[in-house]
Amino acid sequence: QMVCDSLVYLYEDSIIQMHRDPIIWSDQHQLSASKIVLYTKNRSPDHMEFFEKSFVASQETDIFYNQIAGTDMSAYFREKELQRIEVRKNANVLYFMKEAEKFNGINKAESDKIIFYLKDKKLDAVLFPTKSKGGMYPIKTTKPVDMYLTDFKWQKEIRPKDKNDIF
Repeated sequence: QMVCDSLVYLYEDSIIQMHRDPIIWSDQHQLSASKIVLYTKNRSPDHMEFFEKSFVASQETDIFYNQIAGTDMSAYFREKELQRIEVRKNANVLYFMKEAEKFNGINKAESDKIIFYLKDKKLDAVLFPTKSKGGMYPIKTTKPVDMYLTDFKWQKEIRPKDKNDIF
């Protein structure tokens, strides 16, 4: 599902441009930016480009959200599955660590570039090709305000639930 102010579909190139604060939802994931461009091949997603204020949030619980933010971002697909996300400029990540099905820590990091690899719809590896800073912090000692990156907004209230919400 997605919402945006304006959408342009370029039939000849199979490119979908979403303008003015678009938001895309997929399962428990919410992706947003100032502008999103989806490139398709053979009627399937190939890759997406996120421009300015790029943000990905994934809901773990009602209060825990894994988050990725940066100026610009690219997402790459293989056989309709998201395989890799590259975050460029002001890349930040915040995700919740789990041990024995219990959340016990928050991992926060920032870098000029961060690459995320996914496997079976789950995070498989994180690569920091440039110098990074951050660390892991116990949830018990973390203030609620520190559990969210700047510009985090979970917007489930505007997510279309069915086709009737569009019209």
